[in-house]
Amino acid sequence: MPEFSVPSLQQEEHLLRDHVQRLARTGESAWAIYVHLSRLRIDARREPVRTVAARPFDLVTRDRNATLYMLSNGDLVLVCLDLRIEDVDSALDTLRSLVIDDPLIVEDQQTGDDRFTSWFDLSDCGDIDELEDKLSRLADGAAPALPMKRGQPDRTPLKTEELGEVERRLLDVRVADLIRRQPTVDVHFPGRQTILFREHYVAMAELARRVAPGADLLANQWLFEYLTEILDRRLLAILGRTDFEATEDPISLNLHLSTLWSPDFQAFHQRVRSMAEGLIVEIRLVDALSDVAEFGRAREWLSKRGYRVLIDGVSPLATQFLDISPLKPHFVKLQWSRDVPTQRPAAPTPELAALLNRLGHDRIVLSHVDSEEAIRWGLAFGIHQFQGFFVDRLVDAMSIKGLI
Repeated sequence: MPEFSVPSLQQEEHLLRDHVQRLARTGESAWAIYVHLSRLRIDARREPVRTVAARPFDLVTRDRNATLYMLSNGDLVLVCLDLRIEDVDSALDTLRSLVIDDPLIVEDQQTGDDRFTSWFDLSDCGDIDELEDKLSRLADGAAPALPMKRGQPDRTPLKTEELGEVERRLLDVRVADLIRRQPTVDVHFPGRQTILFREHYVAMAELARRVAPGADLLANQWLFEYLTEILDRRLLAILGRTDFEATEDPISLNLHLSTLWSPDFQAFHQRVRSMAEGLIVEIRLVDALSDVAEFGRAREWLSKRGYRVLIDGVSPLATQFLDISPLKPHFVKLQWSRDVPTQRPAAPTPELAALLNRLGHDRIVLSHVDSEEAIRWGLAFGIHQFQGFFVDRLVDAMSIKGLI
């Protein structure tokens, strides 16, 4: 019996070339859209980056006439047959929104150029030759299979002996300009959307380039957790100087459970205590479950002083074997992922339905929303509060029109 395997990255170039050559022989009208992820500041070869970058094309590739190829240098190529340009543009706009701060995207917006994508007409011999030449150099090794962009050294896992230096930099580095504010939107009433709160967080990719440009901070989860506890203190110090009375929407902060008993949080509380009702403290589920009694004590302390508590990072699938309602949070973030729609039944599992009923739909937020599909999934289950990159785009559009 022959053995079958998933194509390697090097094989992807060969598969794409075969596809292009077949289309050239048939003379069918088709396009290849080449997405130059390798030109961006991110390392497009890392699996998490590749996975996220491919998601906007999910709706396009469900049509049998579109195929997405992931190349060995991190680039993507979408081959389309009889597909509307508007559908492809929508996917590309979503992808651009994920890297909107990258210098290449910023410069293209200013100049009107498009160095992020190249379009090849597969009925044109010149375009076919140009694309095949590019693929040949990748597949045959004439170009490095894993090229590095100028000025971007390869990143290695952070070593324990490097921790002290990174910690020192983390305490001294400029952080205020890296604080992002991501809205959570309530779409409960058709035609009326309101901001439930805005999560304040530090852009980790940008911060990593400042404190450890040659290291991958995410590679060692334990060291990363330790560093984010330090980052909690920096974030609290900065936000403690914020004039919350001038802030229109409630804000949320994602903190470690241990941070809540630190002098840094107590100092923050003294500055904002009169406005605590407008603050939401997010605690990850894994952190809460690591010490349920400690979480209960923290929740009671925060609630008595006006704060609201949100449990973050709850997989919809985890609700089948984990009941989090006894933790008594004010809000719960269900974490959307591309696997959810393929693993869910036609209706909520009894466990998820019970959780929604016990907590109330007004306490559920669907996070990591990256597509209309995620919003449709949430609305089908009675969820009407959403957060994610797709939501960011909607909020920006509504803000421009004066709807929010």
